Amino acid sequence: MSPSPSVLFVDQAAEIGGAELSLIDIVRWRQGPQAVCLMQDGPFGERLRELAVPTVLVDASGILNVRREDGMAAALAAAPALVRTMRSFVANARLHDVVYANTMKAIMLAALSYPLHRRPVIWHLRDLLTAEHFSASLRRCCALLPAFAIRRVIANSQATADVYRQIGGKSPVEVVYNGIDATPFDAVDVAAARARRG
Repeated sequence: MSPSPSVLFVDQAAEIGGAELSLIDIVRWRQGPQAVCLMQDGPFGERLRELAVPTVLVDASGILNVRREDGMAAALAAAPALVRTMRSFVANARLHDVVYANTMKAIMLAALSYPLHRRPVIWHLRDLLTAEHFSASLRRCCALLPAFAIRRVIANSQATADVYRQIGGKSPVEVVYNGIDATPFDAVDVAAARARRG
């Protein structure tokens, strides 16, 4: 049996949201070498370190304020900061076999720097790439992200996968629903719960 590949997970968030909760479950149970590359530190990084998950921090301060509804002008204004962030990121990516982008800014960083790090990229797509949520230029950029860099897209729902394909995304897509830890539900006394319900 071959050893598990070394994976660099990438996430932009300091706080813990849905994408970060999902990633915590993935890295907590995954067997094999791994690290999480953070674009900012905070409760999410603290939680990972409590779980003994190695973390690295790249300076992404110049790109974190670009929002999903911003247009191309904001993205172009952030280009010099992106280049600085890419340098630090590429050095970390080269230490691993696979790059796993967990958020939108993470996939932009991982895919755009692919020619420099040359590691296969997996994108965990958790957002509906619709006009309601993202600017036209960002949706176009997501569709044009190079299929040679993104080896696989993991979509968190069929709807997410369908919208990715509708905007012209070319990378192979697999739908993988988020798992749920059943442990909190195991502690429920079923007889007592039924008695309360009458």
